[in-house]
Amino acid sequence: MVKSDKVLLQGIGVGILACGLVFLMAPTVGRILLNFIFLFYVLVRAAYYGKIWKKPFLALDKQRLVLVSILAVCVLLNFVGLSQSYFLPILLIALEYLRLVNNDKQPENQ
Repeated sequence: MVKSDKVLLQGIGVGILACGLVFLMAPTVGRILLNFIFLFYVLVRAAYYGKIWKKPFLALDKQRLVLVSILAVCVLLNFVGLSQSYFLPILLIALEYLRLVNNDKQPENQ
C-alpha cells in the first residue's frame, strides 16, 4: 500500500509541475488546474480514510490525516477565493511524501 501512495504522490508532483508550466502561459487556467489537482488528492485520501475508518489507525495514518486535513482546509480556502497561496499545499504534499519515505527507512520492529 505504501508503494501505491508513493506513486500517487509522485503523480501529483508531476501534475503540479505541469500546472506550473501551464501557469506561465495562462495563469487563470493554471490556478484552476492546480486547485483541481489538490482537490483530487484530498478526495483520494478521504476515500482511503473512509475505507479504514472502523479499523485502528497506525501512527503514520494519524500523521497523514492531520496533513490531509490541513490540505483540505487550504484547498477549500482556495476554491472559495479567500486565499490564493499555493506554497502551503505544495509544502504539505512534500511533507507527506517525506513522511512516507522516512517510514520506509525505519525498521519494522520500532
